[in-house]
Amino acid sequence: MTTTDTSPAPSGATSPAPSQGTNPEDTIQPQDLAEIQGIILRGYRLDFARHFVLQILNPAAFKQFLAKLVPGSAGAGPLTISTSEQWPNNQKPEYCLNMGFSWAGIQALNLPGATFGSSFDFTSFKAGAPARANYVGDVGNSAPASWVSCLNPANASNAHAVLTLFANSTEALESNTTALQGMFTAGGAAQALTFGPSANPGPPYFDAAALPDDTIHFGYADGISQPQVSGMTPPRPPDQQPALPAWGVVLRNSAQAPYNFPAPSVLSQNGGFAAFRILEQDVAGFEQYTNNQPGIDPETLVAKFCGRWRNGNPLALCPVSAGDPLPAEQLSNFNYANDPNGDVTPIGSHTRRGNPRGSESFPSPVPDHRIVRRAMPYGPAYQQGSNDTTPRGLIGYFVGTSLEQQFEFIQKVWINGQNFAGNFQLPQGTDPVLGVNNPQSSAFDFPPSGHVSGFEQFITTKGGLYCFLPSIPALQWMSQQP
Repeated sequence: MTTTDTSPAPSGATSPAPSQGTNPEDTIQPQDLAEIQGIILRGYRLDFARHFVLQILNPAAFKQFLAKLVPGSAGAGPLTISTSEQWPNNQKPEYCLNMGFSWAGIQALNLPGATFGSSFDFTSFKAGAPARANYVGDVGNSAPASWVSCLNPANASNAHAVLTLFANSTEALESNTTALQGMFTAGGAAQALTFGPSANPGPPYFDAAALPDDTIHFGYADGISQPQVSGMTPPRPPDQQPALPAWGVVLRNSAQAPYNFPAPSVLSQNGGFAAFRILEQDVAGFEQYTNNQPGIDPETLVAKFCGRWRNGNPLALCPVSAGDPLPAEQLSNFNYANDPNGDVTPIGSHTRRGNPRGSESFPSPVPDHRIVRRAMPYGPAYQQGSNDTTPRGLIGYFVGTSLEQQFEFIQKVWINGQNFAGNFQLPQGTDPVLGVNNPQSSAFDFPPSGHVSGFEQFITTKGGLYCFLPSIPALQWMSQQP
């Protein structure tokens, strides 16, 4: 699933092992940590988040606001962008702050040479999330026309930036919100757009809060599996997968990268792209369906759907029952190479589709398809059996350097692809948890003879924004342009 990274924060960069190569563009170097926005390389594990979507009203005043966000600069304000550096004494700060810009936002600032090139590599970023909706499966009830007001097609051209404030308490959230609003409204720089409908616009932000035991509303423990990044001291126990090259999480001028490095380099270097998403979860519908399939234990079906039991244990290591939670060093230390038919972990399950881990898939998985996930639950906790339909779900970022080859590839080919496993074996239907499903055609198979069908779409997209997460030097450069 795609939620908050609950693993320990990275302790820093280290020299790459010889097998990783010596090209500094392919590995995270120690000096990079102060330049890369923290949301890209680390999971904060703070309990609260507040997302603002900003419209730039006065570009000159907005650049003054950006200058205040640069940590360590002479003009730094009371709140600054968080970096990937280690926290002193590994103590959580009271807040973390990150910011991304849509293509419309980059254009609004009229930055010299900021074209992101003319190749197809950044076409999706320039087109924007609403324009790419059909491709990634945002159709039907997930179509952009039904998105929250500030992100739907009518207002997408005004959604210039997404600003996320993380906090370790509600007091810190509110006090830092007041400070932040004072900063971005000064001089008429920007306004925060509302997420609700015009008849009931609500507050100009969207809140999220961690659930107990780092679960999501469906009850799964989450934030378990994130890619290792080459050059980083492992932020979590190692697994059997190769490290993701640095150019897979931040833009680098590497011959190995599957994209053309865009000019100007000061804007591009150490920046990343993200799909910001609001994903509403039909928890009542999920529970009702999984609890009422004849002859199938509900918890077993829930595990088969996901590829993990609700406590986080993977079926690959615990095929019969959930058991006690495994040690952290085991939770991701497996692959599917010895399970080619999906006898243990169904080929069509959510975690296997999201990361095939050495199993058959079409096309075969390569390092540049993997992605970093930073999201948190929103809405009240669901009480099992309550049939409570209060809106709840996940909100956050899917981070990488190629929206086309990472986020969009995963959505199109792996999550919603009917030929996910190629001609070798075709699982019926799409991802049972995240995919585009409807009761007339949905189906899910789990060998040797398990089969269910007729389930609805359990996750609906309520908003999306493609954004670029500039480095700290890039933010400073942006603030200095006339």
